[in-house]
Amino acid sequence: MIPKHLGTPKHLALAVLLLANPVQAADWDARWFNPQPADGDLILPMPCGGAMAFRPVDVPSGPGPLDDRALTEGQADTEQGYSEYLHGAFLAAPFPIPGGSGRRFYIGKYAVTRDQFDALSAKCPEPSAAGRTARTLVSWPDAVAYTAHWSSWLLKNARASLPHRGEAIGYARLPTEDEWEYAARGGDRVTEEQFLGPAWPMPEGPDRYILAGSRAAGGRVGQVGQRLPNPLGLYDMLGNAGQMMLEPYRMNRVGRPHGQAGGISVRGGNYTMSSPASLHVAMRDEIPPFDAATGEPTRLPTIGFRLVLSATAVSDLPEVERARAAFAEVSGARQQAGDDPRATLAALREQTADEGLRQGLDRLSARLASDQRERADAANVALLAQLEAGVLLAQNVWDFTNRARIQTDIGRDLKQPDDQRIAKEAAARNLAQADASMDGYMRLVRQIATGPARQAIAAQLGVLRQEVTARSQSTMLPFLPVLQQHATTLVEGRPVQREAAKGQITALTRAEVQGAR
Repeated sequence: MIPKHLGTPKHLALAVLLLANPVQAADWDARWFNPQPADGDLILPMPCGGAMAFRPVDVPSGPGPLDDRALTEGQADTEQGYSEYLHGAFLAAPFPIPGGSGRRFYIGKYAVTRDQFDALSAKCPEPSAAGRTARTLVSWPDAVAYTAHWSSWLLKNARASLPHRGEAIGYARLPTEDEWEYAARGGDRVTEEQFLGPAWPMPEGPDRYILAGSRAAGGRVGQVGQRLPNPLGLYDMLGNAGQMMLEPYRMNRVGRPHGQAGGISVRGGNYTMSSPASLHVAMRDEIPPFDAATGEPTRLPTIGFRLVLSATAVSDLPEVERARAAFAEVSGARQQAGDDPRATLAALREQTADEGLRQGLDRLSARLASDQRERADAANVALLAQLEAGVLLAQNVWDFTNRARIQTDIGRDLKQPDDQRIAKEAAARNLAQADASMDGYMRLVRQIATGPARQAIAAQLGVLRQEVTARSQSTMLPFLPVLQQHATTLVEGRPVQREAAKGQITALTRAEVQGAR
């Protein structure tokens, strides 16, 4: 008898395959599942000797179990504002970064192909160029069943190949909209300005990255990996086949999701779009889950899917305890009654026997906790921006001071008075720029040290370290500990003298700054 959890009779052949655990000895050649191999690829096996490639997506955030990354998604255009308007989001990831700090999730390097879809059937296809085409004409229930069956097969046959966090073992599923958009925009591999753009940076031109338009696509879905990847090494995030999301579509109520859950949410556009330039990462489409004419689940030739690897949020008692402690910290439950109105409400609740009043006090307390958390989140976002600005100002101080030194040295070697004067004036201008940057730096450090998130300076500097490293801006790294020292000194109530601080910044050697690359 086929276990009920393996699906309906429609999936009978697939269930039989999974129970039999057939793994062919001859694996597919990489060109059929990973035509563009790259460092960092995670390759997971499939039945029939197949495989699927994933890319890591790092999500810089603090070390706590409830820490996450604040994002701005969508676009400012209001014509499609009901669907795509700018909104805030928060993202965290389940798996630790090997040898580093922070966490990551994994997302399919390509859309699921025909051969990969058929590998979880009784067919066991012979891999081919046609089979490397993105799989479309698949319903949302089919895609969810596919992820469930492959996850089950992996746990039974290739558990060691799955990423994990302690006892939390990875499994495959459809991506959330926040995961998809973060990855599509380039994640931590792009600057904040680039992240907020309509698409990831495309120095070769959109047509080199996006398969769309009648001429390029030829009116049909194409093989995966034909165009250039985005900064995370992901292919076909825009164009080719549209990609179904895990959660249902919701409209945008001016910066937040509308309360009604709708149909299937599809991201990335598809090959029928007029041109590559017409696609952008904020695009969202809603597809009815069922065909009104046939009553069957909707299957369209323009829509496929890609997968992510995820894990449970908490996997054992120690993680539960850490989450409980983090919640108490974030919600303010550890504050004294004199400092926290929620503690006063809790005391009032204990003093009344009126159940309606007690419930009303509970709702008010929950709203206050939510407001307090929102203020803390906003303060941490502002702190991260202040810290990055402080590092950039310190870098300016160092840069302009060193330029002035070089120009002064050049001026000493010059023979002509006019040349000496020009070099001296150039040095003076750079010193003035250094002083202006230093003034801004000192003001910013004082704001950081007196701000509402000052206790999170070390944690947010850790996030900033992850971000600048991922963006290959490592020349900023030597200035982070200098900034941390100055801000922490002020937090502790001790003074920071301007000239002494400037001396610490400018004392960094060229080898220290440039050697950080």
